[in-house]
Amino acid sequence: MAPEQVRGERGDQRTDVYALGVVLYELLAGVVPYPADEALEAMRRKVKTDPPLVRRARPDVPRPLEAILYRALRRKPEERYPSITGMADDLRNLERVVVPNRYEYDEPPPAPLGDRPPWRTTVPILAIILICLIAAGTAAELFHRGILAR
Repeated sequence: MAPEQVRGERGDQRTDVYALGVVLYELLAGVVPYPADEALEAMRRKVKTDPPLVRRARPDVPRPLEAILYRALRRKPEERYPSITGMADDLRNLERVVVPNRYEYDEPPPAPLGDRPPWRTTVPILAIILICLIAAGTAAELFHRGILAR
């Protein structure tokens, strides 16, 4: 199912383009683009996330073919090929496919720990410490009142 079908919308030729993109992805990567143990989780991922990069599984996939694949797998139908014909034309003429300098699917590298804002690491640690202090204080008060037995 294409993301628009998951949302309960009606499909059109771009839905077929998406389906062909899924098959092409599986042929190239050897796995489905949205692996999940449950169908509902796979559907949620289709609507919310982009598929993992094919080049992780197959670094030898030509960039023009990858560009075609990711255009077919766009979550928004208006960003896909309008029909299978246009996609087929690009597949037959890979040398003419314009490959973007950067794919929207490229994931930014994780920031080194030293470059992260201090609150990204200190706030969770402080929250855990605060919860432990509150729990310890509550337990001590309950012991003092005799509510908790030793």
